Amino acid sequence: MNKKLLIILFILLGILIYSSCTSEKDEIIKKINDEVNNVIVYNENGSLELNIGEYTIAETGKIASADIPDGLRLKLYRDENLGGGYLGLEENQSDLTQSGWYDNIVKIIVEEYIDDEPLVKNYNYVLGTQTFDPLYGFKYKDRTYEAAEEIYKMGSNVLKTFDKNYKPILEDIDFMYIYLWVHSDPVWKYGGMPESKIQKIYDEMYQFVKDILIDYNNTGKSFYIGHWEGDWYLLEGFDSSKQKVGEHNIDGMTIWLNTRQKAIEDAKRDTPHENIYVWGYAEANRVTDIYRDNSERVINSVLPNLNYLDYLSYSAYDIQGLSGEKIKEYIDYMDSMIPREKERERPKFTFVGETGAPAHLCGYNQERHNKENLEIFIKFFDAGINQILYWEMYSNEQFDDSTNKGFWLIDDTGAKWKLYYSFKAFYCNAKEYVRDYIKTNGTTPNTPEFNKWASAFLRTLTVIQNESTEIFSAQIINLDEKTTKITKKNGEIVLPMIIPVTDMTLLEKGTAYIEYKLYINDIDLFTQLSFEITSAKMPDKQEYQWNITGKNLKTGWNIIRHSINDSPPDITEGEPDLTKVNFIRWYMIECLEGLQLKFDDLRIVEYAKPLDELISPVE
Repeated sequence: MNKKLLIILFILLGILIYSSCTSEKDEIIKKINDEVNNVIVYNENGSLELNIGEYTIAETGKIASADIPDGLRLKLYRDENLGGGYLGLEENQSDLTQSGWYDNIVKIIVEEYIDDEPLVKNYNYVLGTQTFDPLYGFKYKDRTYEAAEEIYKMGSNVLKTFDKNYKPILEDIDFMYIYLWVHSDPVWKYGGMPESKIQKIYDEMYQFVKDILIDYNNTGKSFYIGHWEGDWYLLEGFDSSKQKVGEHNIDGMTIWLNTRQKAIEDAKRDTPHENIYVWGYAEANRVTDIYRDNSERVINSVLPNLNYLDYLSYSAYDIQGLSGEKIKEYIDYMDSMIPREKERERPKFTFVGETGAPAHLCGYNQERHNKENLEIFIKFFDAGINQILYWEMYSNEQFDDSTNKGFWLIDDTGAKWKLYYSFKAFYCNAKEYVRDYIKTNGTTPNTPEFNKWASAFLRTLTVIQNESTEIFSAQIINLDEKTTKITKKNGEIVLPMIIPVTDMTLLEKGTAYIEYKLYINDIDLFTQLSFEITSAKMPDKQEYQWNITGKNLKTGWNIIRHSINDSPPDITEGEPDLTKVNFIRWYMIECLEGLQLKFDDLRIVEYAKPLDELISPVE
């Protein structure tokens, strides 16, 4: 064969092969692009695929979970009668039933995710959270980094953490307001404060601030350099009953804070920088002791001795449960005690560095946890605070039996609590508020204007879902044949028990199911649990019984659902009269030593209607 002809044939063959591969590749890309434009939403009656667009819901809809591809956002709009607003979601959601955005949805929008414009993205939304020493993680070896990533994905631009943790986080995540505990050890307590130690404190802080100014120059970021709860530095053994803390403690802390603040100011003076801000702060945590008996504390015994201080952080656990009026009185008092050279624009120089009611103080009940914490935030917004930091994203504390105390938004099983979704909805709607404000006024709202809006919006999120449904909490304290006991609200009662519940006729119609939460301290100890309801005021008569095995259950909280149609119960001596259910019992025939169970939020939940009957696109 002619050599030129052979070359031509090879070229033609190559073109054919390339053309075939390109065509196949184009089809694959087209298929991927087609799939990316679809969100799938689910409820108990099936699923529905939604393209980019706007959809109305004929009657109040329920969205239990959603598959959301990268690059898309699902927006769930709430009934205006319940406060309106929307929740924006950018990643898969496995369970929205406890989120506060499961039902009462009247509109859905599926859209491409577009990052917020700079003025909106960089605005200080006041409410935030933090990450310190989390006890668990699910994706990365660095749990602090993982929690910080979750904070950012939730919609926050605020980070608070240790000085040792912030650099890897800021390499990847664009937080704008960064609060750091820096060289936080109370060194004056160990050998006094000789000149050599004072110089070391100064040099370390000077270099730390200089590095920040160089590394983050012209980024628009604000850094707040401080420490942990200062009153515990003064009080030996965390004893808040002590009135006197000793001159050596007061003098030592005064020198320490003055030295740190001077190093911050000198580093800012000596290091060329622009569009980056660094401030110092001290933290106090026992203002109520001053009002009680004029005890010596940071606010009244250390602050008056300082040369200057940018900000005061308050760890607010001792005042968060007080009335809004009393909280404002304390905040105004603390703010008046901060030494400053000149007035600045911000209305308050005191911010809340820590606050929050942990899950264990709310009976591990998501509804109460959400409501109590939002009510705390509202009081601080009303007091004019310019930063409110909840403790924290992943919890860092547990009891001696390893039960987590629940300082969390995402719990130790990876479940996002209702308060997490309240935070996320807050950021979604706060950004809309700021965006609209800019369009109308040409600038961003000031702190009093924003706080007024924030307080009003958070109030719409404090409503407890299904408030008309009987809800109770129960906990098995000790399991044995004779003394099985349950804690119900404020007292102990012995099983079997009689609990008033709502009308259960919806079960009979097949339009509802029984739902409750079951906590298992160790799934390896769980064998089989039985749940029964009767209308005979006793077990084993006019009874429905469901058996729960360990299959698909986990250590921690589980949601249990029983229905007549989907999981038919055993019937004993006739079916119960569902209009007169008057006896409920959980029991175990075999109980392994060490097992602990908790029950919460017993309720009747109506099935959602099929989504394709409810959702229709807006033409």
